[in-house]
Amino acid sequence: MFRRIPIIALISAMSLGDGRGEQLPTAYLCVNIEGHTAPVRALAFAPDSEHLCTAGLDKVVNVWRLPPRRGQAASLTKNIAREFFGREHTLRWEVARGRRGSINAMAFSAASGRLVVGGFGARGATGDLAWLDPAAGTFLEAKYQHRNSIMSLACSPDGRWLASLDFDGRVLLWSTDGGEPREICKSDAEAYGAEAVQAIRTTLESRPLSFAGDRTLCVPVYTGVSPDQRTPTWKIRTFSIPGGTPGAALEPVHFGRVTALAGSANGRYLASADLAGRFYLWDLGAAGRQAKLLAERIAIQSLGFNPTGNVLLVGTFPPGGLGESELQIREIPSGTIRRVRKLDDAVTACTVSSDGLRVAYTGGRGHEVFVEWLDEPHEPVVIPGGEQVDGIARQPAASDHRVVFRSRPGRDDAPRYQVFDPEKLNIAAADPVTTPSPANCGKWNVVLDAKSNRLWLAVAGQKQCTGYVELDPNEQGRLRCWCWIVDRNGEPYAVAIGTDVQHGVYVYGLNAAGPCPLLRYFRGHNGMVNALTLSPDCRYLVSGSADGTIRYWNLDGCGNPSAVYRNWGAEFAAEGQRLVVRQIDELGPLYNKGVRQGDALDRILWKDEKGDHGETRAAELLVCLEKIPWQTQVAFFFSRRGEPMEGFQSVAGWYSLLAAYVSGRDWIAWTPEGYYACSAGGERLIGWQVNNNPGEAPSFFTAEQFNKTFFRKDVIRGVLEEGSVAKTLAGLAGQPGQSAPVPAAVVSALPPRVTILTPTQNRLEQAEREITVTARADAAAGQPIVAMSLLIDGRPYDAKRRFQGSAGDRMSRTERWVVQLQPGSHSIVVKAESELSEGLSEAKQVFYKAPPPKPSLYAFAVGISSYPGNLRLNYAHSDALALAATLKANSGDLFDTVEVRSQVNEGATQEAIRDGLVWLHRSAKPGDVALFFYSGHGMNDAAGDFYLVPVDGTPDRPAETCVSSSLLREFCAKTTRCKLVVLLDACHSGRLNLCNFLSITEAVEDLTRELGRNDYGVVMMASSCGEETSLELNEIQAGAFTKALVEGFEGNADSDGDQFILVPMEAHSYTWRRVRELTAQKQTPINSNTGVKDFPITHVTRPGIASR
Repeated sequence: MFRRIPIIALISAMSLGDGRGEQLPTAYLCVNIEGHTAPVRALAFAPDSEHLCTAGLDKVVNVWRLPPRRGQAASLTKNIAREFFGREHTLRWEVARGRRGSINAMAFSAASGRLVVGGFGARGATGDLAWLDPAAGTFLEAKYQHRNSIMSLACSPDGRWLASLDFDGRVLLWSTDGGEPREICKSDAEAYGAEAVQAIRTTLESRPLSFAGDRTLCVPVYTGVSPDQRTPTWKIRTFSIPGGTPGAALEPVHFGRVTALAGSANGRYLASADLAGRFYLWDLGAAGRQAKLLAERIAIQSLGFNPTGNVLLVGTFPPGGLGESELQIREIPSGTIRRVRKLDDAVTACTVSSDGLRVAYTGGRGHEVFVEWLDEPHEPVVIPGGEQVDGIARQPAASDHRVVFRSRPGRDDAPRYQVFDPEKLNIAAADPVTTPSPANCGKWNVVLDAKSNRLWLAVAGQKQCTGYVELDPNEQGRLRCWCWIVDRNGEPYAVAIGTDVQHGVYVYGLNAAGPCPLLRYFRGHNGMVNALTLSPDCRYLVSGSADGTIRYWNLDGCGNPSAVYRNWGAEFAAEGQRLVVRQIDELGPLYNKGVRQGDALDRILWKDEKGDHGETRAAELLVCLEKIPWQTQVAFFFSRRGEPMEGFQSVAGWYSLLAAYVSGRDWIAWTPEGYYACSAGGERLIGWQVNNNPGEAPSFFTAEQFNKTFFRKDVIRGVLEEGSVAKTLAGLAGQPGQSAPVPAAVVSALPPRVTILTPTQNRLEQAEREITVTARADAAAGQPIVAMSLLIDGRPYDAKRRFQGSAGDRMSRTERWVVQLQPGSHSIVVKAESELSEGLSEAKQVFYKAPPPKPSLYAFAVGISSYPGNLRLNYAHSDALALAATLKANSGDLFDTVEVRSQVNEGATQEAIRDGLVWLHRSAKPGDVALFFYSGHGMNDAAGDFYLVPVDGTPDRPAETCVSSSLLREFCAKTTRCKLVVLLDACHSGRLNLCNFLSITEAVEDLTRELGRNDYGVVMMASSCGEETSLELNEIQAGAFTKALVEGFEGNADSDGDQFILVPMEAHSYTWRRVRELTAQKQTPINSNTGVKDFPITHVTRPGIASR
């Protein structure tokens, strides 16, 4: 259910424009996965009915291409070209911390194909509306006429008119042809008065409106309170469009609030529901417009008609958040239920496609979206959401910072327990743990009162609890979890609470009588906080959230007696007429806005129920910073060395020191500045969004684009021990006794801006093979451009173009490529690099219409068992031969030519392996598939450089006798224009540490990550991760990794039953599951995360092979 967060001070953006100093923009961390990581609030089918847009509290719009009805899909041809279904685009609008940027509503214009989104906007007044082009995947424009958050949007069936309703009750009507909007309804304060506003907001969690036909707009209007003076009452009023003339209010009265409202496209029917559980249907074409009561005592949150108005979708919610919800499909006008779907969360949105064939709805506790055919019952297509962390505990018997967390990969999956080790940088399976916070700790006792949203506290000897923590359900939300905070002696000094509205963590001091003081507000999650624990060393509070992240919050300074420091993370001192920053914490709200020691606070602005306020006097500024409530948005104006800095807005929310996100087998951990470490496939799981000027599209950059500067495993490993990124960097620089250097930040290393000039269209079909691509790159963050390259379908098209010369000459570059296309659909992206980061253009989609020729497959398989002494392996040679035989047997009808070469045991010399890579490079032509498989030993030299060990390799002379990772990189870099697959099983040595050198598993993981980046675009899979060893199993007479690969390629990996095995998706998913099964969870394969689309590697034609 919707809850609005009434952050009190919403300062207009114009009030921040009088600072003359330059301030870097703010970069907002965003999880970047295919599904949603927070509840989905809005659904909208595109006019073509083949695409669905989904959006919600994770602040993005995902555009999905839906699969056709089974039996109607075009047959798949036996070549590499393949129809693609799934997410096509992720669209972004402006965001900020907390809930700002959450999306509540969407509406499609059938006339223009544009999508409008609204919600809790990121700008000062929060009433932002964004116009998007889902087909092209682009942001078009933003408008800011609303003065408060958008609650509902509706578009007329003909697509000519859009209505928007905000939290204040104001309704605006927009022509989709453009121009200024017309006000249809005034705000509640103007229409009903201040007293009515208070009554309205006691129950206002959603506020719908709807068109009934093209020329009638239906809006709930406030009519007073119930006879007991407790419940607001409402009626539905119609307005004629476009004039906005109000009609008579429809009877009967709705109580509490109108929870859902929907009109039919033909204008005949209107359906509504209220908080009292009444469900009505009007026949607007009948005389008298009498409502028919369809049901009582039904909690409805969403409604939606099919285009003809004879079917109505009804989405319910479980009262109190407990129990099941339903998606009902009802016949109209009878109201008879045709079928019901039982669901485990509120159905916040439901809709029918414009052709009347498909139904989409929410209702999954894991943020899933469901799509099914309206006319026949069948299992719905599930668009999965992200994993949620719903439990967290310190690692038993651990003395470091490891925590065990519980997550649920999907709605029907069993919970998964894993341990995150921030020092060793790995994720491993863990035994289930349950650590509910004890009611007693030291001399303190606590009693949870869920009804009043309070924690009651008492000390030993008290007969009843008189101290308490009370949460405001509107501003903070309901209490979801809590834990004691104790010192190193085990004595409690505070209690931490996680909530479900601000998604915040609140730390309160302990008080034996009366309200407990708020010591700190931690802000950063984008989903409800489900779990809290204390790190084993008691220095950090660790939280787990429905957004899937784990966060470490530094507790240093929580006991500081200064309320100014507790709120803002800074200590001030008056110097004459100036208030100067004396000390500042790098995790506090002000530091992350660019404030540093020595800066002077010149002025603040804020707003509350009494009006607008401002202060400039030093002594009074200090008093205001102490007394302004934590949730108030304050505009700050600082100066540095006498020069004004750009103003900014902030609330008193502190940042986490370290955060981590885990998705299946991949993970990434990061600091607020942007330093990160990750698994081989984890580099694209997060990114940073930077808002640009008002009305412009925001910029989004994946972590991968900053790998030159911010991929720092050493920083992540050390930051929890030091408690500070600055101190960690100073220690790593060998300067622990000196003042810590200022850490770099993502915004100081923003990538070049890249624009494709030709072709000009975002989507293009052509009959010519040749296309000319022209792109311009413009420097950002003052960093000259050092290189540009062209990516076709996620892989470099040719060698990178490097630039030299003066910095001034490299601030802007224009480059041109003449591309020879292969038949089919292609994605074209241009990359530009600075010394610090990499910028990517928006993708252009080009379809070359020509009969597709069959590509060829070239594979080179190496397996070595016959090493000397205890390094001998058993099955590496037979593994290579088995993989080669599988490709020959199952790839023939996919490819024009299948040529597989093998070198095993004594034949796998250094020269033979090098020659095989040269053959592979020279053979593969554009459109072909090249595959390299290696099973044998790998090693690191004393400098940490990685090598494959051939049969004639000498471990004490690896540079002269082995195959280096540099040679592999060189091979991958020059083998362009084809699809390249590398399969590596080189971790057999494990902890043997060949010739006393380091374990090579981490080196293989680093290589896998690097080859998956845009510089290479290689599909790479490796046999194990972390501290694992690649296992050979006597019972199957094979290595576990190769056995799983062979089984997968022979058909077991065919997850959709189409008899094609896709790389990397199906192959890796099966291999990962099967290897863990074969090794009892002791070995976990890894893969690169590339921009390469899935493609088939084998085609299984034998009956029964494809079944799983």
